[in-house]
Amino acid sequence: MNVIILGSGGCVSTPRACCNCRVCIEARQKGFPYARTGCSLFVEDVNLLIETPEDINASLNNSGIQKVEHILYSHCDPDHTMGMRVVEQLKMD
Repeated sequence: MNVIILGSGGCVSTPRACCNCRVCIEARQKGFPYARTGCSLFVEDVNLLIETPEDINASLNNSGIQKVEHILYSHCDPDHTMGMRVVEQLKMD
């Protein structure tokens, strides 16, 4: 089983908008892996996306994932589900 960590930033992505702390400044300067998107995983063998944080579109594009067939939510908090609008567009041509 091959699992890709799409994001590990927790409930708030890093860098945070308008934040000038040293962590956010470094994340802006260095990019990934210092910049982190919301928590999400992808299981390649079954094309399973686990969680859809609001920045899931960027995470999917950055990872090169071509197909999502299943989605799993651990619970319905906004930091896990706000990107579900992206799911609506996966089947659009």
